[in-house]
Amino acid sequence: MYGAETKRSGARTNQIAAPPPSASTPSGGKAADKSAFNWFPVYLVIAVALYFVWAILEQHQKIKTALEPKAIGINLRNLAVIMTTVVLGLNLFKIGAVKFSVWLAQLTGGRFRARWLVYLAGGA
Repeated sequence: MYGAETKRSGARTNQIAAPPPSASTPSGGKAADKSAFNWFPVYLVIAVALYFVWAILEQHQKIKTALEPKAIGINLRNLAVIMTTVVLGLNLFKIGAVKFSVWLAQLTGGRFRARWLVYLAGGA
């Protein structure tokens, strides 16, 4: 049968009719569910779970070593150095960049400025 007939009008279409289902093919049920479960990535789930357990233990160890008195002193020193650098150093760099730009403009009669240095420092 090359074309399917419609039941109401009897006209033929260009569609090929599907064969009727046979009794030998499973129509769902336990056989289909069992084959679907065989493809479930059990090993992948186990590997991800083991990775999460390892990550939690590793993080716990890092926190444990960071709370030692020697590590607290080092962390406070690093915090002080970083804060001093950021608070003082960045602001002094901004002020210096603006002053250098103004000095360069005065030196060249306003033709050259160091605007790129001011923008680099974060000023507008």
